[in-house]
Amino acid sequence: MPSGKDKQTCPQSLSDVYNYQMKSKEIAIKTIQELPDSATWADIEERIHFLAAIDKGLEDIKSGKVVPHEEVKESLKEWLSK
Repeated sequence: MPSGKDKQTCPQSLSDVYNYQMKSKEIAIKTIQELPDSATWADIEERIHFLAAIDKGLEDIKSGKVVPHEEVKESLKEWLSK
């Protein structure tokens, strides 16, 4: 029997979600459960969309689809000077 230390447990808050390998459905359910009872459909949709965008960004980082900070600064400098 594995020790308590080896046992993977569910995160206790949304800030813990990305330190634990949860499936999208699990994240959505936990997110909805943590919203206040007064949450509207729009609130739920906004929160789920926000977390999906974070997930996509993290996947982009893992796959190397990033732009170096210095390159962004140079691009902004050029764009803002026009």
